Amino acid sequence: MTASSPQPPRHAAALGVAFGIGLLWLLMAALCAWSAARGYGNQRFDWALLWGLVALLLAAAGIGAMVGTWRHLSRSHDDY
Repeated sequence: MTASSPQPPRHAAALGVAFGIGLLWLLMAALCAWSAARGYGNQRFDWALLWGLVALLLAAAGIGAMVGTWRHLSRSHDDY
């Protein structure tokens, strides 16, 4: 196995779709965080906690989709 520098992604359409989906997940996470903040402002701590948790999980999914796709598509397949 040799170490090689990361290559630019070969499938721009797949990368664009994955980043679009990731951004959609991040948008949903932002909306959930906004709802959690409004709940906290209205003394609804249960609402804030649960929507904050949903926002955290959606943000992790969005970032994971973008980073995972980038790593998968830019990785050299000569190692196999």
